Amino acid sequence: MERKARESREVLDRLLAPSPVRGRGSVLADMIYRSSQPSAPDGYGGGALGEYVSGGGTGNATQSAAFSLLDDVCPRCTGGVVRRPDGQPVTCKTCSGSGRRWADPIADAVEDLLTRLVELSGHAAVIDRRRAVVMSAGERRRGRESALQGTCDCCTASVSGVGEDRLRRGYCTRCYKAWLTWRAANESKGDPGEDRLHFVTARREQIRAQAETAELDRLVARKELPQGGHR
Repeated sequence: MERKARESREVLDRLLAPSPVRGRGSVLADMIYRSSQPSAPDGYGGGALGEYVSGGGTGNATQSAAFSLLDDVCPRCTGGVVRRPDGQPVTCKTCSGSGRRWADPIADAVEDLLTRLVELSGHAAVIDRRRAVVMSAGERRRGRESALQGTCDCCTASVSGVGEDRLRRGYCTRCYKAWLTWRAANESKGDPGEDRLHFVTARREQIRAQAETAELDRLVARKELPQGGHR
């Protein structure tokens, strides 16, 4: 995903790079300017006024361009639509629904590019909002974790380290009390590590059994299980 993000950034960087044409600003601005210029055959070049006009002589290039744009209409349709004998409107096949006599690939390409840029802008705004949500949640969680004393080695519960909620020998208050009870009722193996292993195994099994019993009692209370059905 990082590669795709970098590729997207590179594309945008190329659009915002300085235009090779002086005074046009960015490449994107230059493309928009070019799309506004007529690309259909109009009898004159791209130079200043008074250049050669098709048919001989000289003329006003701006006027020629205006007449050319007026003439750039498909002769077989109206606005890209043709009506069949039964009156049903269909897309003109001659101009593919553009309504123009000549194709204008530059203008069409820039129009599509701008449409996609608007869509991209909306997607980017959504992505940034999602990023902000995730990052702010991560900051809150890091702040909470840094304030915790740790987690219980036995039941993995979070221990705040505030008041009586403290770690003792790596255990939370409840597991530490269970450890004292277990040690009083069971003979030591002579190895503290082995004693802890036996206790943790027994304590986790006890916690699992207590959780199952609590869930069954909850189901009975909600009448989702017959009374005494789990005994």
